[in-house]
Amino acid sequence: MLMKKSFIFFSLTFLGAPLIAQTTKLQVRRNALSGVASKMTNYKYTGEEILPLLITQPKPYVAAGYETYEKVVNQVMVTKIGMTRYDLQTNYSVANRIKFYPDKTVTCVWTMSKQDTPWQDRGTGYNYWDGTSWAFPDPGPANRIESVRIGWPSLDFVETVNKKEFVISHNAATVKLHIIGQANKGSMAWTGDTDINSLSTLWPRCKTGGPDGSTIHCISTTDPAGSPYQGIVAANVYSRSLDGGATWDQVMTILPGMDSTQTDGGGGDTYAIDVRGNTVVAAFFNTFEPSYILKSTDNGNTWTKTVFVNTGFGKYKVDGQISDLNNDNIPDTITSTDQSGAVLLDQNNVAHVFFGVMRYLDDVDTGGTYSYFPATSGLFHWAEGMAQPELIADLVDENANGTIDITSVNEIAQFFTSLTSHPTATLGPNGEIAVAYSGLDESRLSASGTQLLRRLYFVKSLDGGVTWSEPVQVAEDGDDYGEYMFATLAPNSDENIRLWVQRDYESGLTVRGDQDPPSDNDILYLQLTWDFEDAIGLKNNQSIAHTARIYPNPASQQIFLSVDLKKAGMYGLFIFNSLGSQVYATNVSLSQGVNSINLPIENLSPGLYHVVLSHEHGRLSVPFIKK
Repeated sequence: MLMKKSFIFFSLTFLGAPLIAQTTKLQVRRNALSGVASKMTNYKYTGEEILPLLITQPKPYVAAGYETYEKVVNQVMVTKIGMTRYDLQTNYSVANRIKFYPDKTVTCVWTMSKQDTPWQDRGTGYNYWDGTSWAFPDPGPANRIESVRIGWPSLDFVETVNKKEFVISHNAATVKLHIIGQANKGSMAWTGDTDINSLSTLWPRCKTGGPDGSTIHCISTTDPAGSPYQGIVAANVYSRSLDGGATWDQVMTILPGMDSTQTDGGGGDTYAIDVRGNTVVAAFFNTFEPSYILKSTDNGNTWTKTVFVNTGFGKYKVDGQISDLNNDNIPDTITSTDQSGAVLLDQNNVAHVFFGVMRYLDDVDTGGTYSYFPATSGLFHWAEGMAQPELIADLVDENANGTIDITSVNEIAQFFTSLTSHPTATLGPNGEIAVAYSGLDESRLSASGTQLLRRLYFVKSLDGGVTWSEPVQVAEDGDDYGEYMFATLAPNSDENIRLWVQRDYESGLTVRGDQDPPSDNDILYLQLTWDFEDAIGLKNNQSIAHTARIYPNPASQQIFLSVDLKKAGMYGLFIFNSLGSQVYATNVSLSQGVNSINLPIENLSPGLYHVVLSHEHGRLSVPFIKK
């Protein structure tokens, strides 16, 4: 169906604040309710203060005055593929629950239950698109795929050893991870269906990689109600199988930089993982403690830690200290992640991180609680080589009156995350990146008329994360009252972007938070094209080359751009830094076929850059890191 909607974005205003040493300068936008705090129970770990404000240069679409952008998203296909009455798909970060295969087939999984509390039939809902039809048309599958009550499925495919499509979930009753698989995707011939006895953890994020596609990498969390694990309550741990899940050679490993001297604990769903070949990256999104990635380039044998949000605290204990950054015995409000984020490896194995922002205050050193600020908003992006995260999206002034119309925090459902949160990302065929997320819509009240709805928004970058489009809202045509939550993108895309999203008609959750009365929640599959107008006036026309790569990468003195061009001609050649500033420009005459271009970079400062090749027929962008 064709959707045609107008969306208005407003200028962002930033408030200055003094810098605090050794903290990441996140830049948040204030609104009338941004100073109103609510209490949050700390069931697991540390906390992080709220630092003053952000002074990063805004990288998105900052408009002078108000501009109206008319968006036409071509052929947005919306299909109901399932339902659930258990509506909590994640506490924070979304999981990998959709797989787009090279043969154009698609698998989707989600936590499903057709019953109400205590949801005894809870398990994995599964549906499969064979290129022509769904295995279970509307209303979707009737039963879970497992024989026992599980939740939090993580989906992928083992390529060689013990080849299969698999789902790893958690069995909360036994506090074990649970695995089930089928040799042929879509066949519904499930085997295994058993707990992994060596993995006494919950909330898994598992993906495959390795030299033959048979390694399963898994991040999960030890039981927050159990005994400390290696001195940590709710420890985030890493496990690995080299043979498709038959055996596990790394079992509940504490990765470097995550031991009990550096953290007071982790939390369920506060992490994300991505894998490409032998490169593995896991991102950890914290409150009071720093947020960081751990990256391995040797299939999980060794790891390097990089902090992308430094709150000013190291190890932090909610019961035992207050959020005092400057040692004046006065609790400070800090800005950190909202614990909901995503990580994506691009075609050059550069890690890109996305997260919602949140402000926190811990003013009492007992009681196991701290405060968060429900009206905080802002979606951030960080990539390896960037000095600090940068704002790429915020709330949209849907009614174009110059303000965000939230009159009370009671209008905000209790997801305990930012008003722009739960990001999920996909990589396009030419290095494009699209990010979907839930954003509060000031113009839409839920069916009960008491709370504002969260809707599905997209932003995209055609140049590897240097510049971003303004937010675009996508919904089923005519659906003005649905709340769209927990969208999950297939990590790789072709000419189409694929995802599923959960929809109901009351803002908030049944399982936790507001604890609304249970109701049916639709699981919708969406497919849309990349070709929609974006704020910088560029079209997704990057078909000027068959392939393009930079080597060596990272590099210190010089790089070579190897590009297999479709047409000969005069091309513009540019280098942009991570803020989108042009640092080099020239014109080059290139031939059809393979060209190799030498670019000296010794005078550039260390960080992330993009080489852009531009022609009247299109453009391409390739990132590199100057070390």
